[in-house]
Amino acid sequence: AMKAFWTNGFEATTYDDLVAATGVNRPSLYSAFGDKAALFEAAVNRYFANYGRTAIAALQGGGTLKQDMTAWLSATADGLARKDHPPGCLVNRTLSEGNGQNRPSKVAHECIAEIEAAVLARIKSAGETGELPSDKDAESLTATIMALHLGMGLLAKTGASAANLRAVAENARHLFAQAEQ
Repeated sequence: AMKAFWTNGFEATTYDDLVAATGVNRPSLYSAFGDKAALFEAAVNRYFANYGRTAIAALQGGGTLKQDMTAWLSATADGLARKDHPPGCLVNRTLSEGNGQNRPSKVAHECIAEIEAAVLARIKSAGETGELPSDKDAESLTATIMALHLGMGLLAKTGASAANLRAVAENARHLFAQAEQ
């Protein structure tokens, strides 16, 4: 089900797609999940546990801000570049098709909020330890990094190569070098 939503998006994924993807008949899907939105929520939770939180763990690598952020973006690039799943990011795809009001869109926003909170916490930590100058605005730096992160998902969805995604992560080192000054 996760790969069906990832490939088609929430709106375009039909119950027939879900039956084909899972091998579970329609009445059993309804019985187990109630509706498509609940199945989607379960799929996003599985996706985020496997991909999102794994990448977030790189933020707590114990290195410098530049090292930890680069490791996180590199882990993101590696995840997006894998050949064993659809291109791009399931959460990012959902954000782009939702209005923020429906249940799938809210689930996606919660995932992004968790990532953003982890990035902000790491940046604030760097500010508290003096690694980042005190005049740096942690919120605006976080917004910049999140734009880069979300943009990588869109690049992957539109066919960017693994090498290009890794280059984006590597080029981000320059952002952190400038932020540290």
